[in-house]
Amino acid sequence: MPDLDELLTRRSNAGRTSTWDPDTRTFEVVCSTFADVRRWFGIERLSRSPADWDLSRVNSPAGIPFLLAHDSVTPGARIGRVLSITIGKNDVRAIVQLGSSEAAEALVRDLQEIGVAISFGYRVSKWERLEQDDAPEIRVAKSIAILELSAVSIAADAGAHVRSENPMPTPANNRAAVTPPATDPVEDIESEVRVFGPAEKKALCERHGLDQAFYTRHARKTEPAFREAVLDALVEETQANHGGSVIYAGHNARTLDNPEIRVRAIGEALRHRLDPAAELSEPARQFAGMTVPEIARRCIEVRGEATAGMSPAQLVTRALHSTSDFPLILADTVNRTLRSAYMAAPSALKQLARKTTARDFKAKHSLVLSEGPELKKVNEHGEFTRGSFRESKESYRIDTFGRVFGITRQALINDDLSAFDQVPTKLGRAAEAFESAFLASLVESNPKMSDNKALFHADHRNLASSPAALDITPLSDARLAMRKQVGLAGELISVTPKFLLVPSELETIAEKLLATLAAAKMDDVNPFSKSLGLVVEPRLTSATAWYVSAATGEIDGLEYAYLEGYEGPVIESRAGFDIDGVEIKVRLDFGAGFVDHRGWYKNAGSSPG
Repeated sequence: MPDLDELLTRRSNAGRTSTWDPDTRTFEVVCSTFADVRRWFGIERLSRSPADWDLSRVNSPAGIPFLLAHDSVTPGARIGRVLSITIGKNDVRAIVQLGSSEAAEALVRDLQEIGVAISFGYRVSKWERLEQDDAPEIRVAKSIAILELSAVSIAADAGAHVRSENPMPTPANNRAAVTPPATDPVEDIESEVRVFGPAEKKALCERHGLDQAFYTRHARKTEPAFREAVLDALVEETQANHGGSVIYAGHNARTLDNPEIRVRAIGEALRHRLDPAAELSEPARQFAGMTVPEIARRCIEVRGEATAGMSPAQLVTRALHSTSDFPLILADTVNRTLRSAYMAAPSALKQLARKTTARDFKAKHSLVLSEGPELKKVNEHGEFTRGSFRESKESYRIDTFGRVFGITRQALINDDLSAFDQVPTKLGRAAEAFESAFLASLVESNPKMSDNKALFHADHRNLASSPAALDITPLSDARLAMRKQVGLAGELISVTPKFLLVPSELETIAEKLLATLAAAKMDDVNPFSKSLGLVVEPRLTSATAWYVSAATGEIDGLEYAYLEGYEGPVIESRAGFDIDGVEIKVRLDFGAGFVDHRGWYKNAGSSPG
């Protein structure tokens, strides 16, 4: 049997068709040559008995559609219908009739010029298992219902194509695959000497929207293998519109045949062992209760390797030092624990800041405009006078912060779940504490703005002229200053106070100040009892200074950002080199800054008299 990973990604040799009939707009296709296809459980094999194929849909009123890349959702993706299907001794053939849409006409040109690969979606309701010693499990599909045919770029069965005068050879038996051409065009590229390292691989992933997990899983592959893995992933993406039990002759992006879904499902099940309260999705249920060595065994077997007789130590060692998904699954579990701890106690200061994203590590600029110019009366000639906006520009940038820790091989062999719980929990809390400390330090540092004046400055009308202890009178002065705040052109903008920010030392005083009073007379009514929300930040170092801020939706002020696509701490993993086990890297791309001074007010405060 050929290497099944190659079979899944090998290009089809389909040539130009001679079966195209322009009068009836029909052509004949080979849907399958019964080639073996790798699935998460091992090898999938299609039955050769016509009695095992359900073709009732072909003659039904709805019929079987002919689609573009298994797309049953997008309007215009259905470009024809299947007139008949025949189960032969060596292949499955169909007669397809195309419609007259632009997409169908484009396919006709491809049929005549470059050929088209064929894939089909089907549902299996009965399986037969074939036991093998020291070999991947084989499951034979015994009850197959074809749901649709599609034209695709790459087919898992290399013999699936449009029939031509020189049809492709078919397998000699149900264990063989189509023989590749003597000279593989992918291998021809290797005769050229050129660099294709990590940077080039990452650039290729970014170009096609493939994430870090994809890169990590395939990073060690050669250039031809890496490029075919990218093509493989793109084909899976085009087929993701079908769900659940539908299986594709090419790939199935919605089942455990998809490595990304399998990694998440097993990681979710391992997390459930740590926290039984965590819900299990349907794909994860079959992995519930598996120990770490059992997970290692599954990862090895999915790669088609035998595990009979292996001890827990051998399983873990093999899974760590092969190209299995084992390190990714461990990282997924760690990530779930870390994110849970990270989200458990969000920073108080984030209530007063606006969250954004940054596309890169360059300075992030925020443009601040004045209010619109005053409207003028139109004169008797119907002429409108021109107005203008004034603008200023603030900026800040994000940086990368992180740490590396390890889960030892001994902990994995011993199925020690504390390795997935204690350290990630502490790192999750540490990431949140870091962001909180970053924002608190930024507030107290009183940074310079683009006008070269400090954030809190008398010229900015947001700094109390005389420090005063927190009380109704100085708080009233703060509210008045914000109501009288002006824009870039000197226009009144009337900012509404929303939050009172205090250090821990002023928490009790602030709570008393903002408490609703059952006043005996009007003079005793607290004007701030329902208008200000209290925010306490214990990381503020001044025991007397207090702040008032507006709501983030009213006016810009404090802003924090993550790198686009990487919100919060991000996990990466690899088999350990310095650490005998798996290394986990926690990375945080984060930054913050003030983009306008008008939404904040400070009083340096003083000790209560």
